[in-house]
Amino acid sequence: MRAGAQSVKRIWVAWRSVRRWCAPQAWVVLSCAMLSPLRSRTYRHLFAAQVIALLGTGLATVALGLVAYQLAGADAGAVLGTALAIKMVAYV
Repeated sequence: MRAGAQSVKRIWVAWRSVRRWCAPQAWVVLSCAMLSPLRSRTYRHLFAAQVIALLGTGLATVALGLVAYQLAGADAGAVLGTALAIKMVAYV
């Protein structure tokens, strides 16, 4: 078998496995192909941990703003700016 025919056969086998896993509509097949890495249990756990960490970071930023307002009142902008600057330095 030629090299080109082998690569076409590999693509066809991969397409069949995606098609079996997903619905037959073209847009669903595309989105299922994009979600196919989530079949791996380890990757699914890593992805879920990243999403939870991102949500926690966002909530911490909102909470920091609310605490700055509660502590400083009218000067909350200066307190929040300082706190966010310290937070950015901690990331770097």
